[in-house]
Amino acid sequence: MWVCVHCLEVTEDEQWDECWNCGAKRDCSEAAAGKVQEKTREIELLREQFSRCTRCQGSMKFHGYREIPYDLSIAWGGHLGRGAYEVEKFALYHCTRCGKVELFLAEVGADLRGDPS
Repeated sequence: MWVCVHCLEVTEDEQWDECWNCGAKRDCSEAAAGKVQEKTREIELLREQFSRCTRCQGSMKFHGYREIPYDLSIAWGGHLGRGAYEVEKFALYHCTRCGKVELFLAEVGADLRGDPS
């Protein structure tokens, strides 16, 4: 894992020399190393928080992605008619100790949680 010093985006794959987000070249200078270490520590702390159950402090395990449909006609007060559905994709985690389940929006924070591709 490395962190772009220009946009602070995380790149999981070490083989790339350019940031996937902003296209900046990988900076290995000493000044950049300080920023990278700080961002890496922040990410590791967040991943540790995501890996622990908030109820029993057990281990949270990634359980895949789920798509949950919802009825748009309810959200729009019935103006769209019946059968107007959207699907939202979630990352599902479960506690291996107490069985608690947590859902996260799949497209938000996946790199911080460490979701598998």
